[in-house]
Amino acid sequence: AQIYVADNEYERASQVLQDVINAAPESNLAESAREYNRRYQQMAKEYSPWRGAVQLGYMYDSNSIAEPEQTIPGLPDAEDSALNGRFRIEYSPRMSGRFLFSTRYDVNAIFYDENSIADQVVQNIAFSPGYRLNGSTLTAPFSYTHQTRDGESYQQTFELVPTFNMNIVARQILQLGAGYAFRDTLFDFANATTEALESREGDIFLVRLGYYYLFAGNRGMANVRYEFSDEQTDGRHWENQGQRFELSTLLPIGENLAADLYAGVYSQDFENLNTIFGVVRSDTTKNAAVGMTWTINEDLSLYARYQYTRADSNIFIYEYRRSLAMLGVEYG
Repeated sequence: AQIYVADNEYERASQVLQDVINAAPESNLAESAREYNRRYQQMAKEYSPWRGAVQLGYMYDSNSIAEPEQTIPGLPDAEDSALNGRFRIEYSPRMSGRFLFSTRYDVNAIFYDENSIADQVVQNIAFSPGYRLNGSTLTAPFSYTHQTRDGESYQQTFELVPTFNMNIVARQILQLGAGYAFRDTLFDFANATTEALESREGDIFLVRLGYYYLFAGNRGMANVRYEFSDEQTDGRHWENQGQRFELSTLLPIGENLAADLYAGVYSQDFENLNTIFGVVRSDTTKNAAVGMTWTINEDLSLYARYQYTRADSNIFIYEYRRSLAMLGVEYG
């Protein structure tokens, strides 16, 4: 019966348990079978393939336009506030056997009070077919992302990263993925020379390695992640190899309160001489964040979050500092 449930075949599991009950209705085994049968029937009844959520919040941004540390004359005041809204919906049908499938649509919008040039809407749709192995899963998630800035189309990205997830021991998961992405810019450059130097359109090759540890009855999670990327762009100034290291944790604090912590470092080594500044660019971006979520009921929660970004570069226009403070409500 447990094997059938693992394959989402609840009717077959119920029939097996009923056979045990019919064979020896007064036995301890039959009593256990009745309990499992009640549990599985409740699981089948409560299961819903659809999940969704809506967020609405206020955000303070100390540097909405990523103003460099060495101020450039003529730039608007970088400090601003914004309304932030997010909507997501997921569909995960209960598949029989070992096949898996899920899909998700997500849209995130930020609208600033003053600096409309920083307004953005990011839409993402993802499909993730997969296959369950003994103690592991193999998935092939494909996603499409479209981004607008200041009401105009900015870029779109296609990504396919086949991923292998393996249960090492109880509550510990190792993840390995490798794939390809294509970034397409959707705006016009000032001239052909600028496009040949500054276009970020091109191919991206990715390798990812992650480790997850679940605790507190699977309500808490700790994650370590590494990613290597090789960007072969149309613009000579943007070809680079990147390495990203990330640490994150979700920490339950009581029944209705949870904290999340994040730290990440992203280093990029660029391939070609920047012909404007006369150096080969090298960047290191550091991020840290802390958040709290208070669950009011099963549908409604409040969240608060603070994030700090420090971008260092040997080219001054790419070097900046930024603080974000967010407060909002989520339903779903």
